[in-house]
Amino acid sequence: MTDLSLFRIDLYSRQPHVLKDFYEEALGLRLTHTTDGGSTYELSSGRMQLVITRSVHEVKNRVRICFQTPDFKNYKQMLTIKNIPITATKVKEGRFFFELKDPDGNEVAVYQV
Repeated sequence: MTDLSLFRIDLYSRQPHVLKDFYEEALGLRLTHTTDGGSTYELSSGRMQLVITRSVHEVKNRVRICFQTPDFKNYKQMLTIKNIPITATKVKEGRFFFELKDPDGNEVAVYQV
């Protein structure tokens, strides 16, 4: 059996700069690279890379992106201070998490480590 690990998520959007701002400013991912003209943005959350690329077509498929943090309470409070709409804390498989949506409507979940 092959040992797989997820290293990157690619999102396609008609408004890549808006998604870049959301993931960088609201969620705190670090911008690591951008192409000339802003058609592609690469952001990092440590071991994971998020790549946002401009799409000329309307994107109809939605994704769910899950992050985890050991500083769950403070991270949730930071998003609340930034007026990011989030759900109440939920429990799934014994882990606490909350959810939000990015500007394209993709689901984002933040889990407690």
